[in-house]
Amino acid sequence: MISALAGLTDFHSIMHMLAEKLIETFHFNQVEVRVTERVKNELLIFRTPQKEEPAITYDLVVPMYTARNTEGEIRLWFSQNELSLEETRLLSAFSNQGALAIERIYLYQSENIAKLLEESDRIKTSLLNSVSHELRSPLAAIKASASSLRSGAVDWDTVARTELLATVEEETDQLNLLVGNLLDMSRIEAGALNPKTQWNSIVEIIKSVATKMKNLLVQHQVKYDFANNLPLLPTDFVMMGQVFTNLFSNSIKYAPPGTSIRVSATQQGDSVLIKVINQSPRVQEEHLEHIFDKFFRVTEADKVTGTGLGLSICKGIINAHGGKIWAENQLEGFAFMISLPVTLDGSLPNIPKDVLDG
Repeated sequence: MISALAGLTDFHSIMHMLAEKLIETFHFNQVEVRVTERVKNELLIFRTPQKEEPAITYDLVVPMYTARNTEGEIRLWFSQNELSLEETRLLSAFSNQGALAIERIYLYQSENIAKLLEESDRIKTSLLNSVSHELRSPLAAIKASASSLRSGAVDWDTVARTELLATVEEETDQLNLLVGNLLDMSRIEAGALNPKTQWNSIVEIIKSVATKMKNLLVQHQVKYDFANNLPLLPTDFVMMGQVFTNLFSNSIKYAPPGTSIRVSATQQGDSVLIKVINQSPRVQEEHLEHIFDKFFRVTEADKVTGTGLGLSICKGIINAHGGKIWAENQLEGFAFMISLPVTLDGSLPNIPKDVLDG
């Protein structure tokens, strides 16, 4: 019995095995194992060989208990008048082993909960440390630039003034990206990410992001290769903009200065495939499926700044649009691939007849 129960990790399997072993060993007419699942406060019942509830009352009930708790009971129906002393002892041993097996599940669940709480604390600490660093750096730069401008030490008609103002603008954009990512992640975690879909041009979304990030993209040339007559896509303009903001930001961090970032889009059946290819180092194949996980980094955290949320947010937003996002090592470079549906609830956009007729 001990070996039969050793590898079982759920209540139903233990109850089934215990009942079958009792039938096999004692040749009872019927066995019913009852366990109250403490977490859900749910009564679990397994009967063998009959599925229906017996018409007559049971002949014997054996409690299943450990030194700490009563885990359930075994109800027995049999023909003999009474059990021998040896049978009684063996039956007691069976019930005890069943109780211990059930208790082991609770201990295993408690251990898993403890591990989850520990991991949750680790993630929270990692996020707080990362966010505090990411906030402190741009705030320090903004403070220093604003102080220099306000002190009068910089003439208003000099190049230095223009550079300080550019610094304020760039660092403000970084703060805006960080706050946007944190808000999006909180919505994703809460299951409250509801895109306000309208029919938008994916080309317009991508180019508007690149324009807003022109100061950050100054060391990279963005090249476009969009197919003609791309359909409008049902997207949330702001959310989809956040996706490409994060992808461009990732490319800036990992691709060497002076390299290009190529963006293409083509229609493939009932979806549009978008590629963002940069010249960052190749990623090991076993890491490709994890780079969209929260806080996952291919490069050590002390070598690349960021919260580790950007790509995870991209995945959450794309999934909310009914699309897919993945990464590939290609000959042209490292590629982010996005597939978005061209229909909304199976329908295409209603285009006025005068537009169709030109």
